[in-house]
Amino acid sequence: MPERGTLCRLFTFLPWLALMSPAGCGSGDAPRAELSYKEMVANARREKSPELRTRKLADIAFRQAEAGDEFGAEATFDLARQASGQIEDADTQIRTAVYLAEKLAQSGRKMEAARALEPAVAAVNNLEGAEVRAGALAVIARGQATAGRQSAAAKTVAQAESLLDKIDDLYGQTLVKGEIAKAMKEMDQPEEVKRITGAALELARGATDDRTRANCIALVASQLHELGDREAGRTALNEAVAAARAIEDPYSKTHAMCDVATKLGEAGYRAAAHKLLDEADLVADTIPDRDLKMQMVEKVRTLMFTIPK
Repeated sequence: MPERGTLCRLFTFLPWLALMSPAGCGSGDAPRAELSYKEMVANARREKSPELRTRKLADIAFRQAEAGDEFGAEATFDLARQASGQIEDADTQIRTAVYLAEKLAQSGRKMEAARALEPAVAAVNNLEGAEVRAGALAVIARGQATAGRQSAAAKTVAQAESLLDKIDDLYGQTLVKGEIAKAMKEMDQPEEVKRITGAALELARGATDDRTRANCIALVASQLHELGDREAGRTALNEAVAAARAIEDPYSKTHAMCDVATKLGEAGYRAAAHKLLDEADLVADTIPDRDLKMQMVEKVRTLMFTIPK
């Protein structure tokens, strides 16, 4: 399986927590319940990465808006926009602009959200490769839908779909289809969501490589789960588990089991993930090549500790 680099970074958003521990009762030197917004903003502005700085400031601004501090929220959103403008890498600029736009839209600032997406739309021209461009367009379409720009979102998601046939890698196609499905869900098009996820699942089932088949089915299952279709996601995960177990080569089989177990863990089926990893541990022990065996045993054991029980 090829490594997923730029595109996976494009689709990944990091959470951020700003609250301190709860304070006790009393006065004087008793600790405060949390930092003030002014202190939060000051801390966020010291973040060296403009990407993380943008996200942190956007999070604070959203919280200010929720608390009714509209003046403070506007000022903090302005700082977030300034930080976003300092990002040079195109794919990072896109994902950060979408994150900012979604926070703006969620706080009722849909016009500002639409404006925040303009740099992202322009940045697509600086991306190379059909997979990355299609993924970026799908992410932007989701942001446009969140901002209430349905017509623009429809055009952007259509552009993303038009690039699917140019993506040679099946796993990459599956990743992009998942992002397109998220955009369609945000556009309130459930039938289109079913169409694109159904097509992704059928394509995954037809993969000639055993490991790719199992991994892509598991990816679709994870996407279905994220889209809120838990039943379909659970069914697809069971299918992915069966596909992994059916692989004859012990090295590929262990790899596939690890891939599927990871998706099971992400979907919350931790007991099933550990059960599959226990099987993978036994399969890894049958790999003839000593170095490959040690490599896969280490991979399985690492996942056992990584995936919570």
